[in-house]
Formats: sequence, C-alpha cells, structure tokens
Amino acid sequence: MARNNLRSFRLVLPLAIVMLLAGACATTSPPMRFYLLSPIGQAAPAADALGDVLVVVGPLQLPGYLERPQLVLRQADGQLSLREFDRWAEPLDALLTSTVAANLVRLTGSPRVVAFPLPARASADLRILGRVIRFDADVNGLATLEVQWSIWDASGEPRVPVRIDTYRSQASGTDPAALVAALSDVVAQFSRQLADELLATGASGRN
Repeated sequence: MARNNLRSFRLVLPLAIVMLLAGACATTSPPMRFYLLSPIGQAAPAADALGDVLVVVGPLQLPGYLERPQLVLRQADGQLSLREFDRWAEPLDALLTSTVAANLVRLTGSPRVVAFPLPARASADLRILGRVIRFDADVNGLATLEVQWSIWDASGEPRVPVRIDTYRSQASGTDPAALVAALSDVVAQFSRQLADELLATGASGRN
C-alpha cells in the first residue's frame, strides 16, 4: 500500500509543479491591449463637392514587416521590435484603408467614398491605389508614413500619376497610446492630400 501511494505521489507531483508554474506565468503576464487608428474630426467641406462620383480607397498594400498584429517599433540602429502585448484590433491593411476612407468622407463631405473591396454591383469612378513603404514609430516617438500612391479613373487613366510622399508626426510620449495617436495623425495628413486631389478633380471623375 505504501509503495502504491509513493508511486501515485511521484505521478502527481510533476503535474502539480506544471500547474503552479502555469498559474504563476498567467498572473505575471501583462494584459493584452488592442488599438485602432482614429479618424479625423468632422470637417466642413463644400456641399456635394464630389457629386455622385464613387471613390474607392484601396487596396493599400503593406510591406511584409507590417503583416502582423503587433505594433512595430523602429530602433535607433534600424532594427525593428514588436510590442507583443500591444496589438492592432484588426488587420492593419483593412484598418488603414477604412481609416483613410472615413477621413475622406469627412474631408469631402461625400458619403460615396468607400474602402476596398468595392461593394457588389458597384463601379468605381475613381480608385486610390497605394503601396505603403513605411508605417511605424521610432523609439523617440516619431511616427512616419511613407507611401507610393496614385488615383485612377474608370477608364484606367491616371488622374494623379504615381508619386511617393512621406508624412511625419511627433508623438506626445513613447507609450503605445501616444504612438498610435501619432500614427493616426500621419494617416490624416495623407488623407488631406488625397482630399485636395479629389476636390480638384471634382465631379469630372465620372466618365
């Protein structure tokens, strides 16, 4: 009987240790935090500035290093580090595209600006295409968006030829919330430039 009890003790002890270690890890791990880009505040554009022109934003292609849920921080030596417990609340390509579209709705006053993919049975009059080269913040809180972009009409002609622009914003701190706010600001800067181009094109975007 004593030998059986000893054998049972030897079997249970390792399991108990594993459970205790797992519990310790669970209690010491910081909570996961999730973030969204913030659209700009409501603007006051001219009414019906785009008329019935349907504008589609995207796709906006991301570089490989951003195809992950974690926030990416750029180190002084060019290395990239991941904020494991600070994550985007949805895939970043979809989040970036929807935020630009929401900004353009506010800046142009047109509800006919939508994020890619195009709604069923709809045909885009103008399409904004882009390839993100860089979208991150560094250890000093400087957020950078570098993007190659263009605007095309329904006939496949470029209304704005391909160009590369860079936008920067200094965060108020280096905590994740401040970095995300600065990243939202560079997206807003990009959106304002897009809005200027769309308003210059105006209702002539329809063919």
